[in-house]
Amino acid sequence: MCEYCAKHGDGNRWYLNPENYSDELLKDKGRQRIVDQIAAWGVDYYIERSTRQARFAHVPIFGRLFKTAVERVTPGQHAGQVVALEEALKIVDLARDFVALPCMCRRLVGGKEMMTCLNFGPIKELTIARKPEEPMEELPAEEVKARLREFDKQGFIHQVVFAKLPFPIVICNCDRKYCTSLKLRFLDGIDVACLKGHGICVVDHSRCDGCSGRPECLRLCQFGSLRWVPTDEVVVCEPQICFGCGVCRQACPRGAIRMVPRESLAPVANVW
Repeated sequence: MCEYCAKHGDGNRWYLNPENYSDELLKDKGRQRIVDQIAAWGVDYYIERSTRQARFAHVPIFGRLFKTAVERVTPGQHAGQVVALEEALKIVDLARDFVALPCMCRRLVGGKEMMTCLNFGPIKELTIARKPEEPMEELPAEEVKARLREFDKQGFIHQVVFAKLPFPIVICNCDRKYCTSLKLRFLDGIDVACLKGHGICVVDHSRCDGCSGRPECLRLCQFGSLRWVPTDEVVVCEPQICFGCGVCRQACPRGAIRMVPRESLAPVANVW
Protein backbone atom coordinates (compact mmCIF):
# COMPACT_ATOMS: atom_id res chain seq x y z
CA MET A 1 0.00 0.00 0.00
CA CYS A 2 1.40 3.38 -0.95
CA GLU A 3 1.88 6.20 1.54
CA TYR A 4 -1.13 8.08 0.19
CA CYS A 5 -3.41 5.09 0.74
CA ALA A 6 -2.06 4.45 4.22
CA LYS A 7 -2.97 8.01 5.21
CA HIS A 8 -6.13 8.59 3.22
CA GLY A 9 -7.51 5.25 2.04
CA ASP A 10 -9.34 4.06 5.16
CA GLY A 11 -8.25 0.53 4.28
CA ASN A 12 -8.64 1.08 0.54
CA ARG A 13 -6.75 2.95 -2.14
CA TRP A 14 -6.95 6.69 -1.58
CA TYR A 15 -8.85 7.34 -4.80
CA LEU A 16 -11.40 4.62 -3.98
CA ASN A 17 -12.31 6.03 -0.56
CA PRO A 18 -15.76 7.67 -0.98
CA GLU A 19 -15.01 10.18 1.77
CA ASN A 20 -12.32 11.77 -0.37
CA TYR A 21 -14.91 12.99 -2.89
CA SER A 22 -16.85 15.00 -0.32
CA ASP A 23 -17.50 18.71 -0.90
CA GLU A 24 -16.50 19.19 2.73
CA LEU A 25 -12.88 18.98 1.60
CA LEU A 26 -13.39 22.13 -0.45
CA LYS A 27 -13.66 24.13 2.74
CA ASP A 28 -9.88 23.90 3.01
CA LYS A 29 -8.52 27.26 1.82
CA GLY A 30 -5.33 25.77 0.46
CA ARG A 31 -7.32 23.34 -1.66
CA GLN A 32 -9.62 26.12 -2.82
CA ARG A 33 -6.60 28.06 -4.06
CA ILE A 34 -5.13 25.12 -5.96
CA VAL A 35 -8.41 24.15 -7.63
CA ASP A 36 -9.03 27.76 -8.57
CA GLN A 37 -5.55 28.08 -10.08
CA ILE A 38 -5.99 24.94 -12.16
CA ALA A 39 -9.36 26.11 -13.52
CA ALA A 40 -8.52 29.78 -13.96
CA TRP A 41 -4.96 29.65 -15.27
CA GLY A 42 -5.46 26.81 -17.73
CA VAL A 43 -2.26 26.02 -19.60
CA ASP A 44 -0.42 28.85 -17.83
CA TYR A 45 -0.61 26.86 -14.60
CA TYR A 46 1.30 24.00 -16.20
CA ILE A 47 3.81 26.30 -17.87
CA GLU A 48 4.61 28.00 -14.57
CA ARG A 49 4.78 24.73 -12.65
CA SER A 50 6.91 22.76 -15.08
CA THR A 51 9.36 25.54 -15.94
CA ARG A 52 9.95 26.48 -12.30
CA GLN A 53 10.66 22.92 -11.25
CA ALA A 54 12.78 22.12 -14.29
CA ARG A 55 14.81 25.30 -13.79
CA PHE A 56 15.88 24.39 -10.25
CA ALA A 57 15.85 20.58 -10.30
CA HIS A 58 19.11 20.30 -12.28
CA VAL A 59 21.19 22.86 -10.41
CA PRO A 60 24.18 21.04 -8.81
CA ILE A 61 23.81 20.46 -5.05
CA PHE A 62 20.89 22.90 -4.79
CA GLY A 63 18.91 20.69 -7.16
CA ARG A 64 18.93 17.79 -4.69
CA LEU A 65 17.68 20.05 -1.91
CA PHE A 66 15.04 21.49 -4.23
CA LYS A 67 13.74 18.06 -5.24
CA THR A 68 13.59 17.00 -1.59
CA ALA A 69 11.53 20.08 -0.78
CA VAL A 70 9.23 19.54 -3.78
CA GLU A 71 8.61 15.91 -2.84
CA ARG A 72 7.69 17.01 0.67
CA VAL A 73 5.16 19.67 -0.39
CA THR A 74 3.69 17.97 -3.50
CA PRO A 75 0.98 16.00 -1.61
CA GLY A 76 -0.40 19.37 -0.56
CA GLN A 77 -0.52 20.58 -4.14
CA HIS A 78 -1.28 18.94 -7.51
CA ALA A 79 -0.03 15.51 -8.63
CA GLY A 80 -1.34 12.04 -9.38
CA GLN A 81 -1.01 8.29 -9.62
CA VAL A 82 -1.30 5.86 -12.51
CA VAL A 83 -4.43 3.69 -12.44
CA ALA A 84 -5.53 0.74 -14.54
CA LEU A 85 -8.77 0.88 -16.51
CA GLU A 86 -10.80 -1.06 -13.95
CA GLU A 87 -9.79 1.38 -11.23
CA ALA A 88 -10.61 4.37 -13.42
CA LEU A 89 -14.10 2.93 -13.94
CA LYS A 90 -14.56 2.63 -10.16
CA ILE A 91 -13.58 6.28 -9.76
CA VAL A 92 -16.42 7.21 -12.12
CA ASP A 93 -18.85 5.47 -9.77
CA LEU A 94 -17.63 7.65 -6.89
CA ALA A 95 -17.43 11.04 -8.61
CA ARG A 96 -20.01 13.40 -10.13
CA ASP A 97 -20.41 16.37 -12.47
CA PHE A 98 -18.22 15.05 -15.26
CA VAL A 99 -16.80 17.23 -18.00
CA ALA A 100 -14.24 16.62 -20.71
CA LEU A 101 -11.67 19.37 -21.15
CA PRO A 102 -8.71 19.75 -23.52
CA CYS A 103 -5.47 18.12 -22.43
CA MET A 104 -3.29 20.97 -21.18
CA CYS A 105 -0.16 18.82 -21.44
CA ARG A 106 -0.68 18.48 -25.19
CA ARG A 107 -1.50 22.16 -25.47
CA LEU A 108 1.65 23.01 -23.55
CA VAL A 109 3.94 21.37 -26.10
CA GLY A 110 1.89 22.14 -29.20
CA GLY A 111 0.36 18.72 -29.62
CA LYS A 112 -3.01 17.92 -31.13
CA GLU A 113 -5.88 19.37 -29.12
CA MET A 114 -7.72 16.44 -27.54
CA MET A 115 -10.57 16.29 -25.01
CA THR A 116 -8.92 13.59 -22.93
CA CYS A 117 -9.01 15.18 -19.46
CA LEU A 118 -12.10 13.78 -17.74
CA ASN A 119 -12.71 16.19 -14.87
CA PHE A 120 -15.27 16.01 -12.09
CA GLY A 121 -16.35 17.68 -8.85
CA PRO A 122 -15.89 21.47 -8.77
CA ILE A 123 -14.09 21.82 -12.10
CA LYS A 124 -17.21 22.26 -14.23
CA GLU A 125 -18.53 25.26 -12.31
CA LEU A 126 -15.09 26.82 -11.94
CA THR A 127 -14.34 26.48 -15.65
CA ILE A 128 -17.65 28.14 -16.54
CA ALA A 129 -16.88 30.97 -14.12
CA ARG A 130 -13.17 31.41 -14.79
CA LYS A 131 -12.64 30.39 -18.41
CA PRO A 132 -16.01 30.36 -20.18
CA GLU A 133 -14.25 30.39 -23.55
CA GLU A 134 -12.65 26.99 -22.86
CA PRO A 135 -14.14 24.05 -24.82
CA MET A 136 -15.99 21.79 -22.41
CA GLU A 137 -18.29 18.79 -22.78
CA GLU A 138 -20.66 17.77 -20.01
CA LEU A 139 -20.82 13.98 -19.86
CA PRO A 140 -22.99 11.37 -18.16
CA ALA A 141 -21.15 8.70 -16.21
CA GLU A 142 -21.72 5.99 -18.80
CA GLU A 143 -20.19 8.14 -21.54
CA VAL A 144 -17.17 8.78 -19.32
CA LYS A 145 -16.72 5.03 -18.95
CA ALA A 146 -17.08 4.52 -22.69
CA ARG A 147 -14.37 7.08 -23.36
CA LEU A 148 -12.07 5.52 -20.80
CA ARG A 149 -12.42 2.15 -22.53
CA GLU A 150 -11.68 3.74 -25.89
CA PHE A 151 -8.67 5.62 -24.53
CA ASP A 152 -7.38 2.34 -23.11
CA LYS A 153 -7.61 0.71 -26.54
CA GLN A 154 -5.60 3.61 -27.96
CA GLY A 155 -2.89 3.04 -25.36
CA PHE A 156 -3.43 6.18 -23.28
CA ILE A 157 -2.13 6.06 -19.71
CA HIS A 158 -4.82 6.74 -17.10
CA GLN A 159 -3.83 8.89 -14.15
CA VAL A 160 -5.99 10.08 -11.26
CA VAL A 161 -4.91 13.55 -10.21
CA PHE A 162 -5.58 15.31 -6.91
CA ALA A 163 -5.85 18.93 -5.86
CA LYS A 164 -4.20 18.61 -2.47
CA LEU A 165 -4.47 15.10 -1.14
CA PRO A 166 -6.79 13.29 -0.85
CA PHE A 167 -9.19 15.15 -3.19
CA PRO A 168 -9.37 13.66 -6.74
CA ILE A 169 -10.47 16.05 -9.48
CA VAL A 170 -9.63 14.42 -12.83
CA ILE A 171 -8.72 11.25 -14.68
CA CYS A 172 -6.08 12.28 -17.20
CA ASN A 173 -5.64 10.15 -20.31
CA CYS A 174 -2.34 11.01 -21.89
CA ASP A 175 0.97 9.52 -22.93
CA ARG A 176 4.57 9.91 -21.95
CA LYS A 177 5.36 12.18 -24.89
CA TYR A 178 3.12 14.92 -23.50
CA CYS A 179 2.30 14.23 -19.84
CA THR A 180 3.67 16.98 -17.58
CA SER A 181 3.64 14.72 -14.51
CA LEU A 182 5.66 12.02 -16.24
CA LYS A 183 8.11 14.60 -17.58
CA LEU A 184 8.66 15.88 -14.05
CA ARG A 185 9.33 12.33 -12.91
CA PHE A 186 11.56 11.13 -15.73
CA LEU A 187 13.34 14.34 -16.69
CA ASP A 188 13.53 16.15 -13.35
CA GLY A 189 13.61 13.23 -10.93
CA ILE A 190 10.49 14.29 -9.00
CA ASP A 191 8.94 10.86 -8.44
CA VAL A 192 5.88 12.02 -6.50
CA ALA A 193 4.71 14.03 -9.52
CA CYS A 194 3.27 10.72 -10.76
CA LEU A 195 3.32 7.64 -8.56
CA LYS A 196 3.33 4.17 -10.05
CA GLY A 197 0.07 2.23 -9.92
CA HIS A 198 -0.95 -0.48 -7.49
CA GLY A 199 -0.71 -3.25 -10.05
CA ILE A 200 2.08 -4.96 -11.95
CA CYS A 201 1.71 -6.73 -15.28
CA VAL A 202 2.77 -10.36 -15.47
CA VAL A 203 2.92 -12.57 -18.55
CA ASP A 204 1.53 -16.10 -18.54
CA HIS A 205 4.05 -17.99 -20.66
CA SER A 206 1.68 -20.90 -21.08
CA ARG A 207 -0.42 -18.56 -23.19
CA CYS A 208 2.14 -16.18 -24.69
CA ASP A 209 3.28 -17.35 -28.14
CA GLY A 210 5.22 -14.18 -28.98
CA CYS A 211 2.86 -13.25 -31.82
CA SER A 212 5.33 -14.67 -34.35
CA GLY A 213 8.05 -12.34 -33.12
CA ARG A 214 5.94 -9.18 -33.44
CA PRO A 215 4.19 -8.76 -30.08
CA GLU A 216 1.82 -5.80 -30.20
CA CYS A 217 1.97 -5.37 -26.43
CA LEU A 218 5.52 -4.01 -26.70
CA ARG A 219 4.32 -1.14 -28.85
CA LEU A 220 1.73 -0.09 -26.27
CA CYS A 221 4.07 -0.18 -23.28
CA GLN A 222 5.32 3.38 -22.86
CA PHE A 223 7.65 2.58 -19.97
CA GLY A 224 9.74 -0.13 -21.60
CA SER A 225 8.80 -2.75 -19.04
CA LEU A 226 7.92 -5.42 -21.62
CA ARG A 227 10.77 -7.23 -23.34
CA TRP A 228 10.85 -9.75 -26.15
CA VAL A 229 13.04 -12.78 -25.42
CA PRO A 230 13.88 -14.26 -28.83
CA THR A 231 15.50 -17.42 -27.47
CA ASP A 232 12.27 -18.36 -25.70
CA GLU A 233 9.95 -16.59 -28.15
CA VAL A 234 7.97 -14.99 -25.32
CA VAL A 235 7.46 -11.59 -23.75
CA VAL A 236 8.53 -10.87 -20.17
CA CYS A 237 7.65 -7.96 -17.92
CA GLU A 238 10.29 -6.23 -15.81
CA PRO A 239 8.38 -5.40 -12.58
CA GLN A 240 10.92 -2.76 -11.51
CA ILE A 241 10.01 -0.72 -14.59
CA CYS A 242 6.26 -1.42 -14.87
CA PHE A 243 3.98 1.47 -13.88
CA GLY A 244 0.83 -0.66 -13.67
CA CYS A 245 -1.18 1.18 -16.33
CA GLY A 246 -2.33 -2.12 -17.83
CA VAL A 247 -2.91 -0.80 -21.34
CA CYS A 248 -0.76 -3.59 -22.78
CA ARG A 249 -3.33 -6.21 -21.82
CA GLN A 250 -5.90 -5.48 -24.49
CA ALA A 251 -3.26 -5.88 -27.23
CA CYS A 252 -2.73 -9.55 -26.40
CA PRO A 253 -4.96 -11.85 -28.53
CA ARG A 254 -4.32 -14.77 -26.19
CA GLY A 255 -5.06 -13.03 -22.90
CA ALA A 256 -1.54 -13.77 -21.65
CA ILE A 257 -1.09 -10.51 -19.72
CA ARG A 258 -2.76 -9.88 -16.39
CA MET A 259 -2.36 -7.55 -13.43
CA VAL A 260 -1.30 -8.64 -9.96
CA PRO A 261 -1.12 -6.48 -6.82
CA ARG A 262 2.21 -4.69 -6.43
CA GLU A 263 2.50 -5.90 -2.84
CA SER A 264 2.46 -9.53 -4.07
CA LEU A 265 5.92 -9.05 -5.61
CA ALA A 266 8.41 -8.45 -2.79
CA PRO A 267 11.13 -6.65 -4.83
CA VAL A 268 8.71 -3.90 -5.93
CA ALA A 269 6.12 -3.96 -3.15
CA ASN A 270 7.19 -0.51 -1.90
CA VAL A 271 8.50 0.96 -5.15
CA TRP A 272 6.21 3.78 -6.16
